[in-house]
Amino acid sequence: MATGIVLILLTGIIQVIMFEYGKGTVRAALDEAARAAARSPSSVETCYARSANVLNDLLGGDMGRGVHVTCADVGDRIVVTASVHFAGWFGSVTDYDTTLTASSTKENR
Repeated sequence: MATGIVLILLTGIIQVIMFEYGKGTVRAALDEAARAAARSPSSVETCYARSANVLNDLLGGDMGRGVHVTCADVGDRIVVTASVHFAGWFGSVTDYDTTLTASSTKENR
């Protein structure tokens, strides 16, 4: 019985590590998309393309399908927002949901 409890705890710890990796990857994708869009004349299209590029490279599979990115040109800034849902390994009780945002000031063109 003790072995079973230890295995469940170990699996839970590994799940938390995976979720932190996913969260870090989404943050990196948002930052990269905002920076690339700030330098581009077609900022929103560049933003979507760059975020998809980074997410496909670093976060594929089921975790990647739970990330939805929105890019907006708000005057002098580019704002990138991601709605994140990572499915938990122990049912919906252990799901991870969050919203992450990054922005960058447009560069002079």
